[in-house]
Amino acid sequence: MFSFIIPCYNAAETVESAVDSICTDEKYRGLYEILLVLNGCTDGTKQIAENLQKKYADVQIRVLESGKGVSKARNKGIREANGQWLVFLDADDSLASDAIKVSLEDLQYAKADFYLYGHRKGAEQVHILDEGTDKYVHDHINMQVMLTQIIANPTRYMQVWAKLFNRELIVENHLFFQEELRLAEDSDFTLRYMLTCCQAMFLHDVPAYQYALSEGSAMRTYDGQKVEQYLISMMESKKAVEKADPQIQKAFETYILMHLNIAMVREVFCVENPAGFGAKVKKLQEITKREPFAECIANVKLSDCGSARMLPILCLKLKVAGFAGIIYTLRAKQNSKKEKRGN
Repeated sequence: MFSFIIPCYNAAETVESAVDSICTDEKYRGLYEILLVLNGCTDGTKQIAENLQKKYADVQIRVLESGKGVSKARNKGIREANGQWLVFLDADDSLASDAIKVSLEDLQYAKADFYLYGHRKGAEQVHILDEGTDKYVHDHINMQVMLTQIIANPTRYMQVWAKLFNRELIVENHLFFQEELRLAEDSDFTLRYMLTCCQAMFLHDVPAYQYALSEGSAMRTYDGQKVEQYLISMMESKKAVEKADPQIQKAFETYILMHLNIAMVREVFCVENPAGFGAKVKKLQEITKREPFAECIANVKLSDCGSARMLPILCLKLKVAGFAGIIYTLRAKQNSKKEKRGN
């Protein structure tokens, strides 16, 4: 029923824990396969993967290889998967102990194209539904409401993990990860997948996934290239919504602005960037003159900038980039502290 796709790049220290988290409950082992997709490993990951096949002889574990890059690995997994539902798991993360049980119950509870779950990020639980709501089904009539909410909140909803993707829907629509994208490739895939959903979307707030805060990950390592990579990703994703409803296009503008926030916090104003504050603000001003960021800042209304996440966008709208820079600097320091603590 399920195909767990796990990209493995030099994952010798973590991949066994990831697989262990899936195989916890023996009674479900006949319901899934695990695809370990090695993509350019130079450590002992392959040997550990082969040992896991022996450790869990009653589980169908396949060791595959792809070109280097997480998107190439996931695409290899999609092409090789046999399961009705695809589940993406990173090799340094883990599945909640009751995730399979909950998913089976949910598949009986609601017939949907897409199942989304809450998750834990370090010690923090990330909720995908409002407080007091446990689970919710959006049918084809009101699905657009949910789509706009998800697209406008990419950091909350649009990662590919903690979700069930219908393999048949992916195959029918020729959906694959865009291998030329280095950042936001998972959000791009989720966006294009959601736009093909026609039956229903099911959200369950139970935390089904544990995301590890890894200080040395590519996302959290300063390299001076993230802004350009985000610009490429945003322009590519924009193609997916060109013919969409105006409400979805408006939500997508917020999606772009949220990725501007991420790029600023993770790159320009991150604590590892040796540039001075003035140089960082100048860089911010240069970036916000480029598309698609410039258009989205121009289009957003002041009345839509009342939330904390929109505060730096409000500053940019009012042309006080220095204040936006202060906010980004504070957020970058907060992130750095969290990641060093691992929570």
